[in-house]
Amino acid sequence: DRGALEVVAENPMRVLSCSYWENYDPWFVTRRRLMDNFCLFVLEGSLKLCLDHAEYLLHPGDCFLLGTEVFHAFGLPEGENQVKHFILHTLPGRFSLENPVDRLKSPCHRFPIEAGEKENLKRMIGETQSGESVGLRYWELFLNRLLFDLALRGEIASATLGERNPRFIAALRFLGPISETRSGWGISLRRRESERCDVVSCSAAVLD
Repeated sequence: DRGALEVVAENPMRVLSCSYWENYDPWFVTRRRLMDNFCLFVLEGSLKLCLDHAEYLLHPGDCFLLGTEVFHAFGLPEGENQVKHFILHTLPGRFSLENPVDRLKSPCHRFPIEAGEKENLKRMIGETQSGESVGLRYWELFLNRLLFDLALRGEIASATLGERNPRFIAALRFLGPISETRSGWGISLRRRESERCDVVSCSAAVLD
C-alpha cells in the first residue's frame, strides 16, 4: 500500500531510549499509559500484554508496538518463570501530526532478527548507556526497517492525502471552526520556499 509506505517514509521513528531486561516471576506492570510509543521485543520466555479490548500472549520473536497514550499492562503469564526482552521508547523524528505506530492494525507482530543481530542489539544498548548516540541510531534503523516491512505486509493503515500532508491539517486548524451557512468553503494552500523558511499561505472563499 503506497499510502502506508508514505506514512512510514515521511515520519521516521526517533528512539528516545532503549534497554535490555531479564524479569522473573512474579513480575507484572500494572495498567498505565505513556506519552510516547512503547515497543517491546521478546527474546526468551513468554509475556502477556493486556489492553482494554484484548489480551495477547507473546513468544520469542514476537513484539508489541503501542502508540501514545494507549492504556496497557504487561508481565509474566501464569506458569512462566522469566522473560528476556528489549524495550524502546520512541516518537516520530520530526514535528508531525502523523505517528505510524498509531496506524498499526494490530499491536502484536513478528520481528526478524538475523543471525548474530541479537548480540549486536545488546551491544548497541551498552553503547547508549555509556553515553554514545550510535546505539540509538542503530536501533532507529532496526525499528524503521520493521515498520517498512509491516507496511509492505499491509499491517499499517494508509492515510488520505490530507492526512499525509501536515501543512493541510495545520491550515485547517489555523482557520478554526467555520460557521458559514453558504454551501461550503474552498481552501487553497501555497508553499513558498526560500533559503531558510517554508511558508504555507491559506485562503478561504465561499463557494456558491
